[in-house]
Amino acid sequence: MRVLFDGGEAKFVGLSVDGKLSSNGVPVKLMNTSGSATAPKFHHKFAVFDGKTVATGSYNWSVDADETSYENSIIIRDPLIAQVYQKEFDSLWTSGKGGVGTAGDVVFAPSGAARKIQAKIIDEIKAAKSEIVLAMYQFTSTNVRKELVAAAARGVKVTCLFDWDQRSINKTTMDALKVAHADMKQVHLGGSGVHQEKFHNKFAVIDGKTVITGSFNWNVQQDEVGFENLLVIRDPAIAKKYVDRFAQVWSSPVAQ
Repeated sequence: MRVLFDGGEAKFVGLSVDGKLSSNGVPVKLMNTSGSATAPKFHHKFAVFDGKTVATGSYNWSVDADETSYENSIIIRDPLIAQVYQKEFDSLWTSGKGGVGTAGDVVFAPSGAARKIQAKIIDEIKAAKSEIVLAMYQFTSTNVRKELVAAAARGVKVTCLFDWDQRSINKTTMDALKVAHADMKQVHLGGSGVHQEKFHNKFAVIDGKTVITGSFNWNVQQDEVGFENLLVIRDPAIAKKYVDRFAQVWSSPVAQ
């Protein structure tokens, strides 16, 4: 077992388990981040088991996230995908360098000026023919926003859910989507401080058959200099599970 933590987040000694793992013989390393809200983050939330199974998604491994926040997590039993994630982890572990494992429908950040995660999302939006549903915690990428607006303009039905507490961050995106006549709601949750309940999802479904998920909020800075992963899954059965969950939240009292 080897575990990498965001160094800035690990400063919250009462919450992080890095010390407990290390004291029990688990090899642990901290990525050098400040923990500042505006600084690059080690934002991954993935694990590789036995080189053949991957867990990834929006979910931080915390009790509050599981109990009260809105998250998505997926377990993929595919050795080829696992190898890609393993390559990324091994590079992070040995040298601290990320963004090396990108292959096909799995993309890692940082990718610098290439903005490879953003480019992948744009390609998938361009391919949309009928419908896009989007559940996103934060969305500030100008180029992705423009592509989503363009999709709506060509007749693609665009439906979005955002976190109410992130409304100031998402305002430019939401305003543009409103003008484009996208359907949109914000999810109102409770709590405060470290126990703030979050609509923390980061997924989209294209035409009911392609899922975009992973750790990545649709923000350019993290693509350029942060540590993220994005996975595109081309499977209508899996896509249906995401669409069904989206519809469930959309029709619930918290979505307004």
